Amino acid sequence: MADEQPKSPRGGFKKKLLALVVALAMPAVAAAGVYYFVVHPILTQEEARAGDEAEDRISESAVTLSMDESFATVNMSNTDIPASLLLFKVSLECANQETADLVRRHEARFVDMINGLHSFRKRETLNDARIKEEIQQEAIRRANAILERLPRTANPNVDYRITDVFHQRFAIQDQI
Repeated sequence: MADEQPKSPRGGFKKKLLALVVALAMPAVAAAGVYYFVVHPILTQEEARAGDEAEDRISESAVTLSMDESFATVNMSNTDIPASLLLFKVSLECANQETADLVRRHEARFVDMINGLHSFRKRETLNDARIKEEIQQEAIRRANAILERLPRTANPNVDYRITDVFHQRFAIQDQI
């Protein structure tokens, strides 16, 4: 019995310390998981919504230019009937007055681009509700490409861009 040695209190202390660390680490890991998988996505969605709302606001410096009403011939699937006409009127929203002035000075380029986007569309595609939006998005892209090529005589720090394009009129007139 003399060989029996009392158990070291040190070994018991290590086990208690390890149990305490595990007991404290588990809630921290759980809290991090909840934040990463629940709270963070919610906050990200709110930030995205706030960003979308900021993009949806129209700037105080924005200027809207209405182009003249025009028409385009519609391609018909049945060539035995007269072609329909697409009547349209488009407005360009410019980021500022300087952009509006530049567009007015080179209006023929923008009118030609807009007419080209509407011309010779198939009658079947014009029945799709998304076609107006597709034309508007393409008009924004092309109008900004035209603006990039134009000489700018005013302040080089001015943001020359078209921020929106919308239809005031978009109607198909059948000739039957």
